[in-house]
Amino acid sequence: MINLNKKNSFTYKSLAILSCTILMTLSLNAGVQGVVSADKLNLRVKPSTKYAKIAQVKKGDKLEVIKHKDGWYQVIAPSSATVWVSAQYVESGVIKKEVHLRAGPTVAYSSYRFAAPGEKVTVLKTSDNKAWLKITPPTGLKAWVSAQYVFLTPENAAKLAKKPTVIAENKTEGPDQISDKKEDTKKELLPFINSKGKVVNVEGYIVRLREGAKYVTHAVATKINGDYFPRCYIRSDRHNLNLWKGKRVTVTGKQRWVKGWKRPVMDVSKITPLM
Repeated sequence: MINLNKKNSFTYKSLAILSCTILMTLSLNAGVQGVVSADKLNLRVKPSTKYAKIAQVKKGDKLEVIKHKDGWYQVIAPSSATVWVSAQYVESGVIKKEVHLRAGPTVAYSSYRFAAPGEKVTVLKTSDNKAWLKITPPTGLKAWVSAQYVFLTPENAAKLAKKPTVIAENKTEGPDQISDKKEDTKKELLPFINSKGKVVNVEGYIVRLREGAKYVTHAVATKINGDYFPRCYIRSDRHNLNLWKGKRVTVTGKQRWVKGWKRPVMDVSKITPLM
């Protein structure tokens, strides 16, 4: 029997908040149904025909559409999608270090997104040179398809138009939605796995998050073909992170992992702009 005493009260409160955040994220990432209208339709890793084909669907197939961008729909990738990861970063079906999930077995292929340490993958085959692993598409992996060949009912089209912009796995606010007021970044207690952590330098762009504002409000992200892929969450008492939004920087601070989170949290001590 679990003793719900004062010592445990924060743990359950924290889990409840984290669960609520996860549910909010899933809700915002949920798409609308579209039906393929072409006899055969290619899905690609990015919204352009210059990027690799990762799967093919046929007329009548249903796709979950997440958002619209310049004549393309972002959709949930089908189970037939081609996904590869560098073998050196996988051990016993678990990602050891942050690594790209790519459309093919070389770095010349574009990335879907980063895979985080601890993320589990299902290996289907190994490349001839043993350097790459073909894996089953992770749940929720996103791809792109030409919008003109996917039919949406008027109701679904209206729902899609109202959805907020999605950047990578987190929401960012537009310039008109961000206040220049200094954030109230109290050192909220978190169930850190490693209480001491380590000081690291992370290079990337600072972006604002919608979810998880009680604990973290920003992230450092890698920018690939106009999309942002968060590398770690950041928080700071000494820096107004809003003033650094969209800027390419090196962030220095103590980085620690939170149980159940796919990215670490960094308490920022220094921000260095990059040209």
